[in-house]
Amino acid sequence: MRPSEHSAKMTAQQVRLDTKRIGRQVGDRTTLDLLNAENDASAADLALLQARIDTLQSRLRLDALAGKRDTQRLQVINDALQP
Repeated sequence: MRPSEHSAKMTAQQVRLDTKRIGRQVGDRTTLDLLNAENDASAADLALLQARIDTLQSRLRLDALAGKRDTQRLQVINDALQP
C-alpha cells in the first residue's frame, strides 16, 4: 500500500476507535471491543510509519543507483524522518 492509502486506513481506524469509546461509555460496547479498536488503530499507525520508511529507503536506493547521493538529498530524507 502507498502511504496515502495507509493514511486513509489510519483515519478510518481512528474514527472506529472513537466510535467504540463512545459505545463503551454508554454501555453499548464491551471493553474488549474498545481494546480491539485500539489495537487496530495502533496497527494502522505502525503500517503508515513503515510505508513512509519504505518510501524513504527506496528513494535512497534510487539516488545511490543514479549516483546522486549528496548531502542535500540526505538532508531531505533526514527532514522527512522528523516527527
